[in-house]
Amino acid sequence: MQSASTSLWLYADDVDIAVTELRDAGVRVVAEPTDQPWGERVASVADPDGYTVHLGATRSRCCPHAQVCRMVIRFLRASIFLPSRTHRCP
Repeated sequence: MQSASTSLWLYADDVDIAVTELRDAGVRVVAEPTDQPWGERVASVADPDGYTVHLGATRSRCCPHAQVCRMVIRFLRASIFLPSRTHRCP
């Protein structure tokens, strides 16, 4: 059974190329590459078991707020998703 609260995000240099290569390899594309308001270009594909895998890339050339988007992404990765080695949960 799949969990609705679990998702896998992978980052690529170019989401459009990644999706094209995956589609050519027979992978089912769930959502085509689309520019998001937070400064990333995102697509989704299904893994062999049917789980959704999200592919993302920053779109620094397209987004007028690219610098802010990159800072927010770095902050979220550093503080929430990738706790430091000294991080201890209460």
